[in-house]
Amino acid sequence: MKSKRLFTSTSLAILLASTSANAAVLLTDNFNTNGGRPFDNIGPGLFNDFLSSDQGGTLATVTYSGSSSHPSASGGFYYSIHGYLGALYLEGADNSKVGLNHNFATNAISSGQALKIDFTLTVGSNETSGEGVSFALGNSALADYDSTGNKFSSFFSTNGQTGYAAGTQIGTTIPFTNGDLFTYVISNAAGTGSAFDSSGNSVVKFYVNNVLQQTYTGLTFGTNDGFINMEATGIVNGLYDNLSIQTIPETSTALLGGLGLLALLRRRRA
Repeated sequence: MKSKRLFTSTSLAILLASTSANAAVLLTDNFNTNGGRPFDNIGPGLFNDFLSSDQGGTLATVTYSGSSSHPSASGGFYYSIHGYLGALYLEGADNSKVGLNHNFATNAISSGQALKIDFTLTVGSNETSGEGVSFALGNSALADYDSTGNKFSSFFSTNGQTGYAAGTQIGTTIPFTNGDLFTYVISNAAGTGSAFDSSGNSVVKFYVNNVLQQTYTGLTFGTNDGFINMEATGIVNGLYDNLSIQTIPETSTALLGGLGLLALLRRRRA
């Protein structure tokens, strides 16, 4: 019995090691360094000045674009700050938007692999209907989450997460808790490679704490649709943290379930 358990855990370890070896970490950002003045109506302020301290991966460093609709945003208060409370802070009252100035579709296409995006999120609890924060993937660093420019997006309120495609709601509300880990795996229909072929058959899998919540199918991503952007709308703030963007091979999607299985095996041994 002991040898059987050893074989099982060893085999799993080999699987995890092999899939991790084939994954490429493109960019990480821990948002630990307070960037001082936020993005505002007259320019980026200090937002991009400390990225080398917080970013990692083969593409580091990648700058951000940002905007705010607040009439006096240049006064230097909140709006959007890299590193406020050790996170990316977006203020909904100012309709803050922040997006990475890189098209990650190029990396998925060149590698022929899926794109995997992770981050944690805390959402303020004082919003009314239609207010919240978002994560989106589309053809611009600053497109609204529910615009046609965003080919896939999620809108987060205290009621849960809802999926959108090109401005149209495509998913039901999925509950979450502040601080949860959100993971998106964006691939072709077979789950074997890049989603960015304009076929209309791409897939997004959404995980919360490594547990699959929903699979969105029939999506269309073109070669310019790999820009990641985040937004806060209404009287609600968002804190994004520990952003990670990777390309992963087909078997790496098993890594999410494999981690849970490994934990289960360890509990059974105890």
